[in-house]
Amino acid sequence: MHNREYYQKLTDKSTYSNWPFHRSFDEYGVAYSSDGKVLLDASHIEAEYYSIREGTEVIASYAFDEASVRSIIVPEGVVALGENAFANMRDLEEVSLPQNSLTYIGDCAFYSCEKLKRVAVPEGIDALVGTFQACSQLEDVALPNSLRFIDSAFCECYALENILIPEGVEEIKNEAFKYSGLRHVKLPSTIRLLDSAFSFCRVLESVSWPILQSSDVVIGNASFSFCENLQSIELPDGITEIQECAFGSCSVLREIVLPRSLKKFGSPQHWSRKDKHIISLSDEFVVKDNMLLNKDETVLITCFNRNDSIRVPDSVEYIGRAAFAGCDKLVHISLGQNLKSIGLGAFSNCFNLRSIEFSSRLEEIKMNAFIYCQSLVEVVLPESVQVIEPEAFYNCIYNHRTTKTNQKYPSVNL
Repeated sequence: MHNREYYQKLTDKSTYSNWPFHRSFDEYGVAYSSDGKVLLDASHIEAEYYSIREGTEVIASYAFDEASVRSIIVPEGVVALGENAFANMRDLEEVSLPQNSLTYIGDCAFYSCEKLKRVAVPEGIDALVGTFQACSQLEDVALPNSLRFIDSAFCECYALENILIPEGVEEIKNEAFKYSGLRHVKLPSTIRLLDSAFSFCRVLESVSWPILQSSDVVIGNASFSFCENLQSIELPDGITEIQECAFGSCSVLREIVLPRSLKKFGSPQHWSRKDKHIISLSDEFVVKDNMLLNKDETVLITCFNRNDSIRVPDSVEYIGRAAFAGCDKLVHISLGQNLKSIGLGAFSNCFNLRSIEFSSRLEEIKMNAFIYCQSLVEVVLPESVQVIEPEAFYNCIYNHRTTKTNQKYPSVNL
C-alpha cells in the first residue's frame, strides 16, 4: 500500500493553513494555491461542467464538498485526491480521472455522490477506502489490476449489480459491499481476507472461488451475513478459518462443505438452521447427525439437526456459543453424560424447547444460555452445577414463575 500518511498530509487542508493569504482564483472563483498545484476550495461552485486547471497536482480534502456540478474532468498530472474531496456532490453524474498520474485516492473521496453512475479507477491505485460509499446509483465500475485492498468502498451502492474484482486483490473488508445489488461474485485467487465484506447483500445468489494462491485464507466475521438469497458458495482448499457469523441468516443456503484446509470455525450465531446440511472434509472436525464437533468430539460447535428431539453425544464436554441458537423445532434435548459447560447463548431463541435432560457432571451454564426459550417452564439442575451466569434463563422460566430448582442457585431467575 502506498504511503497513506504522506498523502493524507499532502491533501489535508490544514497543511495549507495559510492558504487564504496565498491563493489564486479561476473564473468560477475556485481557489488554488498560489503556485497552482493544489486545488483548495470549490465547495461553492454551481456549474454544469467543470475542468480542473492544467498543472494541478493535488485536490485537497473536502475541496468540492457539497458543490453542485454535473460533470468534472480531473486532468493528467493530478497525483492525489484528498479525503472527501468530492463528497456530497448530489448532482455529480460523470467524473473523468487521470489514467496515468493518479496514485492516491483519499478516504470517502466520492462519498454520497448519489447520481454518479460510472467510474474507471486508474492503474496505480492500490487501495479504495470508503471511496464510493453511498453512491446509490453507481452501476458500472472498472477496477485496476494494481488494486490490493477494498475497504468499505462500495457500501450502500444499491444499483451495483456486477463488478469484476481483479486478480491481485488481497483483502475485502469493513462492509466493503454491504447493501450493494451484487447478484454473483467471483473472487480472485489472490484473496487472503474477507471481513464483513458482503453482509446484507440481500440479492446475492452465488459466490465462486478459483484455486487459491494463499494457504492461509480467512473468512472473517459476518462476511456473508444476511445474504438472504445466497444459494451456493464454494469453499476451496486454502481457507483455514471461518469466523463468527460468517454465513449468519443465509436462509436459503442449503449445504456447507468445509474444506480440507479448515482449522478454525467460529460461533455460528444467527445462522439460519432451516434445511441445512454440513459436510466436513477437514480432519479438524467431525459431523454427527448434522452436528459439527471438533476432531476429538468433546466440543459441539453447531447443530443443523431439525428434529424435535436431539441427544448430544456422550463424548461432548462443552456446547459452544450459540450452537443451537434458533433451533425453533427443538422440543426436547438430552445433553449427554459428560457435559460440563453450556456456552453463551447456546440455546437462545429455541422457542419450542420444553424439556432438558442435564448431565450429572454439568458445572457451568453461561450467560443467555437459554434466553427466550419461552416454552421452557421447569428445569431440574444437578448438584454438580457450580456456576449459573446472569440471565442464563432470561424470559423463560422466570416469567412463568414455576421454577423448580435447587435453592442454592437463585441466579437462575436473573
